[in-house]
Amino acid sequence: DHEMADSRIISFGYELTHQGHYSVAIALMEFALSRPMKHPKKVLEHTIRVNLASAYKLNEDYEAAMRTLEEIDWSPLQNHFQICVAAIRDDLAKVTSLLPTISPDQIKPAEFLDWPVFWGLRENDEYIDLIRSTFGDEVVEIYWKPKSSTNSKADVS
Repeated sequence: DHEMADSRIISFGYELTHQGHYSVAIALMEFALSRPMKHPKKVLEHTIRVNLASAYKLNEDYEAAMRTLEEIDWSPLQNHFQICVAAIRDDLAKVTSLLPTISPDQIKPAEFLDWPVFWGLRENDEYIDLIRSTFGDEVVEIYWKPKSSTNSKADVS
């Protein structure tokens, strides 16, 4: 079942990235996007691509992250994809403009701090203020930790 395989790849790729195993996450998601793989649901393929770009960025390969994003046109896709792409690109202005259009069933408030796609923005005080003003102090207090205490580079590859 292709859909189940895609869902598991998304889950494993996310967990590997979240734990700092960027190279392993990248290898898994590159394989998932390789030519022989079929993706009956484009939304799952797009999710893999966003997570792959995020893993590249966190692995300090910004060029590969941008190449991964540039392989498709994100503009016709739903805003929750566009806000993730903007976050990976460190485009705070676009994130700010898209945030009011995102419903909690698309991206939960905590995910704006905990999802690796948004990790690059977490160190920006303006972003933290945006999240605080949108979702409240509690979300920031629970889910945001300074860079020195989160996402250390613990890659096993």
